[in-house]
Amino acid sequence: ASPSGAEARKNRAYYWTMAALNLLETGAGAGLGKFFPLYLAARGLDVAQVGIVLALMRVTSFCGGLTWGRAADATGRFRAVLLLTNACSITFVLAMTSLVAPWR
Repeated sequence: ASPSGAEARKNRAYYWTMAALNLLETGAGAGLGKFFPLYLAARGLDVAQVGIVLALMRVTSFCGGLTWGRAADATGRFRAVLLLTNACSITFVLAMTSLVAPWR
């Protein structure tokens, strides 16, 4: 059964929200991900420490996806959870950038 007009519009809004956030995340990951190990090394981390930081990023991303996915499923508020997690990510990155800014 195809969705009704209102439901179809709601599904399109979810799709475009997901597409836009995925594009931003992918672009940021592709643009900054290649330079992040160099940035960490320039901050004084050795090769093993850089590897640990990068591995922790992947593990926390995996665990966060499971946790927030479960929260979205339990509440049924997928878009709200998606926007909340992206807002938290942006806030965290901006806070970390200002804390370790080389111009400080």
